[in-house]
Amino acid sequence: MVNQLASEINAEAKAAEQFWKDRNTSWAIDRAMLQEEYRQKVAGFEVIQSNEPGTQFSLGVSILAGKDPTWTLPITTQDPAQRHDMNKVERFARGVMNEVDKRWRKRGHNSWFWEFCWYVTSGAVCAFPHIEKLPGKGIAFVCDLWDPMTVYPVYSNDGLGALFHIYQTTRGIAESQAKNTEGWDATALIEKGRLAGGTLANQASKDDTVSVVDKWWEEKDEKRNIKVMNVVTMDGTIVKKPTHHDEFRRIPIPISPAN
Repeated sequence: MVNQLASEINAEAKAAEQFWKDRNTSWAIDRAMLQEEYRQKVAGFEVIQSNEPGTQFSLGVSILAGKDPTWTLPITTQDPAQRHDMNKVERFARGVMNEVDKRWRKRGHNSWFWEFCWYVTSGAVCAFPHIEKLPGKGIAFVCDLWDPMTVYPVYSNDGLGALFHIYQTTRGIAESQAKNTEGWDATALIEKGRLAGGTLANQASKDDTVSVVDKWWEEKDEKRNIKVMNVVTMDGTIVKKPTHHDEFRRIPIPISPAN
């Protein structure tokens, strides 16, 4: 039953990838131009490529990200007490975004806002804002930025009905994440790697590449209320079983074109 569910999820993921294939091809061409990846040389011809697109792109990102956004509420006819409360809300918003940026940088990234502007300028942006529970009673405000080329939305008449986040990582990182994330089970993933070569002597390397499929979707219960569900597979095995996230009323990962 579990293997059948994993096969169905991976088949759905491949179908979503195929649907958005032309989109990703176009973005890949754009990014190659920005990175000045030269085309293959042809005998008898010169290869000419300008750095102007990349220069103008970098200028646009620098202009947008040159100053962090200001979080303010419009002041009109509020009395002093209301304005005091508004000031607290503004300080809270700044504090949240400072924490988001701090956590993002700790994971080896540039500033959160700079990378947000990079994706906006490149044509699309995808973000996953959520609150993580810390050991004990603490919480953390998080807003992950996902490369839109790894995100495949599925739309219905009611809007976003499902979303696949599909990316590659190493087996070692995948096993570590599955073992250390609360509610996940790495047993099937580790066993598949152990038996990948048919014998213990030929078991898979920790540096091997595996595919991760992170599927979010909406379904309705018997009262027609929307339930937000999530399941994760790694290397074709389920590490996070289908889970109802009652903290969300809709899929919490907007992806939209920009620029």
